[in-house]
Amino acid sequence: MKKSVKKAKPWVIGLIVVFAFISGFLFFVKSYVDSSKQNYLNKIQSYIDASSYLAKSKILKNVEDLNEDYVNQKLSEQYLEQEFGKDFIWKPDKTNTTLKSKISDIYRTYFGKSIDVIEKDLKLQYRDNKKNLVDITDLKNGEFVPKNIDKITALTKSSEDFLNGFSPSFASLGLSLFQSQVLKNENNLKQIKDNNILKGVVNFINNNQSLINLLSKIFSTKKVEKDYYKNLTIKQAFNKNINLISSSLTGRYYSHHDEDHFANDVSEFFIQKVKTTVLDEWQKVKNNSSVEIIDKFKTIFTKVKDELFKFDYLKIADNLFRYIQSKLYFAMYYVINEDLKDPSELLNQKIEDKRFSALVNNKLDFSLLINGFTKVLENQKYATRLLDFLFKRVDKTKVYFDHNKMPENIGTSSLILDIINALQRTILRANTLIREAIEGLETYIKDNMYQLREKIRTTIIGFLKSKVNAFSHSVHFGYIHTHEDYNRLTVQIYTNLWLTKLYYVDANIYIFGKDGLITKIFDLFKQIGNSISATSSDSFNFLKHVLYRDSNPNIGFKDNFVEISKLIEVGHKLFSDQKMLNINLSLGGLKQIANIKGIYGILNLPNELDSLKSLLNTFGLSQFTKKVEDGVKPLQNILDLLKDFGFITDTKKFVEQFDGYVQKIIKYLPKKYESVNTQLNYDLISNLYLQDTSQTNFLKEFTTRLAEFLFPKNNQANDNELLLPVIRLVRFDKENKIKSVDQIKNALANYSEKIISKDALFKSLSDIKNLKIKLPDVVLKHLGIENLENLTILELLQIISKYINEFNKHNPNKSLTFDLSSIGYFLKALSSKVDITYSNGKKVDNKNLIKALYDDLDSFNHNNDENPRGRTDQSFYNWKSVVLKLGDGIERTIDLSQIKNDFSYSPLHLLLGIDLNKVQYIKNTIGYALGTLVGGITINDENYNLANENRDAVITIFAIINFTLQNQVSILKDLEYKKAGVYYKKDSWKTQLIKSSDKEIKYHLIRNLTSENEISKKVGNRFEVTLTNDENNSYWKISNIVALDYKN
Repeated sequence: MKKSVKKAKPWVIGLIVVFAFISGFLFFVKSYVDSSKQNYLNKIQSYIDASSYLAKSKILKNVEDLNEDYVNQKLSEQYLEQEFGKDFIWKPDKTNTTLKSKISDIYRTYFGKSIDVIEKDLKLQYRDNKKNLVDITDLKNGEFVPKNIDKITALTKSSEDFLNGFSPSFASLGLSLFQSQVLKNENNLKQIKDNNILKGVVNFINNNQSLINLLSKIFSTKKVEKDYYKNLTIKQAFNKNINLISSSLTGRYYSHHDEDHFANDVSEFFIQKVKTTVLDEWQKVKNNSSVEIIDKFKTIFTKVKDELFKFDYLKIADNLFRYIQSKLYFAMYYVINEDLKDPSELLNQKIEDKRFSALVNNKLDFSLLINGFTKVLENQKYATRLLDFLFKRVDKTKVYFDHNKMPENIGTSSLILDIINALQRTILRANTLIREAIEGLETYIKDNMYQLREKIRTTIIGFLKSKVNAFSHSVHFGYIHTHEDYNRLTVQIYTNLWLTKLYYVDANIYIFGKDGLITKIFDLFKQIGNSISATSSDSFNFLKHVLYRDSNPNIGFKDNFVEISKLIEVGHKLFSDQKMLNINLSLGGLKQIANIKGIYGILNLPNELDSLKSLLNTFGLSQFTKKVEDGVKPLQNILDLLKDFGFITDTKKFVEQFDGYVQKIIKYLPKKYESVNTQLNYDLISNLYLQDTSQTNFLKEFTTRLAEFLFPKNNQANDNELLLPVIRLVRFDKENKIKSVDQIKNALANYSEKIISKDALFKSLSDIKNLKIKLPDVVLKHLGIENLENLTILELLQIISKYINEFNKHNPNKSLTFDLSSIGYFLKALSSKVDITYSNGKKVDNKNLIKALYDDLDSFNHNNDENPRGRTDQSFYNWKSVVLKLGDGIERTIDLSQIKNDFSYSPLHLLLGIDLNKVQYIKNTIGYALGTLVGGITINDENYNLANENRDAVITIFAIINFTLQNQVSILKDLEYKKAGVYYKKDSWKTQLIKSSDKEIKYHLIRNLTSENEISKKVGNRFEVTLTNDENNSYWKISNIVALDYKN
């Protein structure tokens, strides 16, 4: 070859070289053209790929009702390499993609925008028969947004992390940041101070200090001793807690707790208190004859009231709280453990069982409470179990009793029933004591009758002589009694004449003996006691029946009304007995003025004196008639009132008409209530579960039944005649506004609406369980939990209960128990007070700390004394020194001049109770309370272990929430994929280039996967997308999206 080339002619060699050059050049040109063409096609495809994601969002909005912003966000978050491969061209220098590059990164490069790339008013179109583009109008609006809870998941996770570091220094740093950012200027400060919710909370705290103090003492319970529950059954534990409440009141203590002594001891305690007070005051009467009896009764009443209502009930706070805690715990335990068929199965178990360790350690098990309350709201059978444990577990023989038969010990192991029993026993015992006192007086009178009679005679004669002798010394008096009728006291007022006497008054009154005034008054008091005993027993027994829910309580109200009828009868006999009291008034024997028979006769005196007034008018002495009328005016007023109220119709016929009324009502009352006892059959359970409470509430049926019981329909006429006057008297209705008993009946039936208004939150348990959760829309939307907007309380509890139980299954060693003394520390902090000394010398003492901080709160730009412009005098930056009064004898004086140059500490730090050293909290402050709940107090603090235990429980709460959210996230993601993700995933679409130029790109966008909705079927699967560039720059836009298969 070499040889042949050498022999070749030069021109041949030149020609070969030329051909070689041309071939190389042509190959280069071809390669360049092919490469440029491929680059161009790659660039066109890149525009197609990028724009197709925007076109997809518009199509999915109009066809599948997916929110366009949501789809744009989802698509733009896809990674470039995953969607388009490593060779996708998206930058002018052709830099390859990185693992972190997203589709949203190419929007600015290709379309000049990072958001809102596609025009909002761009419509899907179709071509009509004339090939004109027409907007499609019957499309969806893109309202569906798949739910996600990413924000709330992040929030709870960060909250869990936060609990690991709530130290004073960390809190101080956060508070300083809050001041510099949130309180940075006056505008922000004004928004805070003008916030009505915040203002209301501060005012409530400031105006309810006594309540907050009380609650703080209740929640600040002492820890129980380690052997407090040792060897006790649950029933004995209840008895012990109740007996200790009683001991706090009465001072009586018990070493054994097989029985509950509360009702007996408390009843006897108050009876003895009253008895001692009465005896002490009556002893003072004996020692001081000048004391007025009426005033003494007032003094006794006041002292008894003080004994009852000014007693320091805080002494029982610890034991009461412990009882309520234990009762609530075991009640809910019984509710949820349906294998326990009877409360006794639980009551007889030892309380030291490890299952009950939370209670034994003075903690509240929230998982138990939530599960229990959820079941109670779900179904009334669980409310039945709850009430069975609270009330029906007690000994029935200690539930129902009356004045005829009362158990020796009436303790029930249920505090509510014990309180009712104590009240009932107190009334019955008081009646017994009164009866015993009356019997003692009767014996005393019998033994000292002659001395008493003489003292009475001397007193009456002395009184009359002093009054009558002032008128005339010629008037004489007489007092006569015989051995046969020594119980009668006769008083005569007369003038001696030569052979006779002119009598003005001849009065006979029986004071002693079985028909005497004193005996009849004693009989009246005895019957008052019987009536009160019967009425109270029936009422209390019925109230206990409502709670105990006995199917056959054998409670009858007949005896009650029989005793009331007897009371009226005894009173009537006392007032109408004409033999007991008889007074003749005459004009010296010339004319009888009046004959007064019985106490009714005294009331009737205005009518008896008519003859005297007539005589005076006859002799022209009418001026004395007015004096007579004025003298009996008070009695006439009583007669007029009896007429106004309806007892009589004519005051002139008072005696016979009032006697007729009384005789009728005595016979009417027992018969009226013989057949209406069934009206009071009230079922508490069914009424607690009323479904429709728009016109009623759980008390409505009770008041309705009570109204029908008192005023039956078939007795309306008799009720109007006989009961209406009594009602008017009680209501003092002189104007006759009450026209019939129906008015009272309706008012009583509707009285429940005064107790529970139509707008009340709780009208039945159904109202509670169906209550919608009302959280601010902005919060729900921000956290991505808008679906909670229509959630009811029951649904929320069911969700919480479900996930708590699931969490407990996977984490059996975790517990959700709290020592509630932390709440006590919070309440103590809210009741803290402060003495403030201002830099100008002004002082404010004993101001609530929260109120002081709110009133004197100032913006951060006023914190510098060198730049105080605009700072008000009432600014906490003007505080010179403060004295914190934190309760329990804790006072701290803080000189704020020490922190003037420390911008990281301000008076606001006092709100949290951060000490000046920023490494510990001041005790009994809000920061300290938070520390006992979530940790952060020093290791040598007495509540360090409490804080750690509570922090573990709080962390458990967030662990449960996160556990729940993670489960919910997977569920939501699955729902999201089925509803939306399946349509925007990569394989659900494909593209085909139609044509392209420097100004326009057209391509087909085809759906591989469609839904079965009608609009999707109508619009079809194929779309023509047009990209245009009319401004001679590198940015393109989507001009049209045309549905090629649209069926018009």
